[in-house]
Amino acid sequence: MTLTASASALSYWYTLARACDEGDGAKHIGIGANGLPCLAPSPPPRVDKHANAGAVTPYQQFLTLITGASHGVARLMLERDIDPEEKLAPSLRLSTVKTCLQHAGFWEGHRLPDDWPALPDSLQGARVLPDRESNLPQAFDQIQAAVQKRISEAYARLPAGAGTPAKLAAIMQLLCDASALRERLGKEYVDAIRNLLSLEAAQLRFASALRDSGFPCFAQMRNPLRDGYRLLMDGDDADFCNPALYEDERGYMAAMMAAFTNMLGVVRKNRRLDGALFEQYHRWAVEGVKHDNGTDLPRNYRDNAWVTYGADFGDGDLGVNRKLEWFERREKYSPRQLWSELKGAGGHMRVHAFPRSEEQCRAKADQIINAHYERMALLQDTPGHEREALVLASIAECCQTLEQHHLFPDGNIRTIAFLVLNHMLLEENMLPVTPHDPNRLDDRTGTEMVELIRQWQNRFKALQATDAQ
Repeated sequence: MTLTASASALSYWYTLARACDEGDGAKHIGIGANGLPCLAPSPPPRVDKHANAGAVTPYQQFLTLITGASHGVARLMLERDIDPEEKLAPSLRLSTVKTCLQHAGFWEGHRLPDDWPALPDSLQGARVLPDRESNLPQAFDQIQAAVQKRISEAYARLPAGAGTPAKLAAIMQLLCDASALRERLGKEYVDAIRNLLSLEAAQLRFASALRDSGFPCFAQMRNPLRDGYRLLMDGDDADFCNPALYEDERGYMAAMMAAFTNMLGVVRKNRRLDGALFEQYHRWAVEGVKHDNGTDLPRNYRDNAWVTYGADFGDGDLGVNRKLEWFERREKYSPRQLWSELKGAGGHMRVHAFPRSEEQCRAKADQIINAHYERMALLQDTPGHEREALVLASIAECCQTLEQHHLFPDGNIRTIAFLVLNHMLLEENMLPVTPHDPNRLDDRTGTEMVELIRQWQNRFKALQATDAQ
């Protein structure tokens, strides 16, 4: 029995996926003799490429169903969620199946026109941005899907096995073609198209940069083209498997991919972090990035500007302890001139950072970062496991204190959680992190932060090939 691209056939996959839990071990799903999905041995048998040549695999059958259910608009993303070896394997990983079903469910009942989708009157001439809270396709999703279709078609015209340079050339041609659409579709619409095409080009470059970084941990990533963006995105949003979700700040992901690549180069040169490099990291992280109102994100240290942000300390004794540590860090690094204060009551509070000059912010960054390296110098003769815990504690203190002082008007978390934290881990030959809810730097104790870093390292480890883990 061959499965057809029908909703009833796909429902069997939904039912099985919902009934399975990855928590008790990685499960795999294959095709039974009746043509329906079923649990398969985990891990699956080793693939014999010659024996399997020409055979219809679970990947091929499942992709047919998924492509039909999503009207083909998500094919590019779905194929990236399949590891190359899975295309011939007798079963698929449960996580892969769930990812694909997520896309199919998102697009169920929505068809994309052959031409560029029309925008509602309310969005004519307005900025078209993603809505991370929506469970149904919005205008941005329609445009993204149309872009993905054109990328898939462009790649399909390339010779078999075409590499990154050929794909980048195809994207550059699509970017040129998009410029000609401005008169018909309008500037904002075409800007959204060009931004998504630029994101595809950034993903291609970033995957190559990770493979060629010189760091074994990145070379061992199972699928850097698929997973690279997860190094730069809040874990909750990364679970949606769509790197464009942060494009409400247009250019976010491309800037962060370039910044992360530059950071790897800095660490390879054994350059220590300092206030000037911290500022450079921030500049790279916001280069070309726009607020949702179209204005540029500021690139330098804040210059005599107030900054406010939220902190969720929680309730009870734990919330009290978190606030106490917040005040202890403030007193430790700014005993004579307070840089910030807490306002509000209960666990949810606002931090108000007082106006400071660029020179003061740069000096404060130097003070906080130098304190970390001074602590590192004292640990040279400390034995392995004990040293690891102390190193993580020092890194956590440095990153939390930088975040607490909020030395930039915007873009503090992205600079600290994704660039500074990974810089400090890599220079200590430790695994990098894929942070889940990096805003916890604002409001957790040092002990909690160390544990979170370890959890985030495990999230990165999950992106590596099994033999690397």
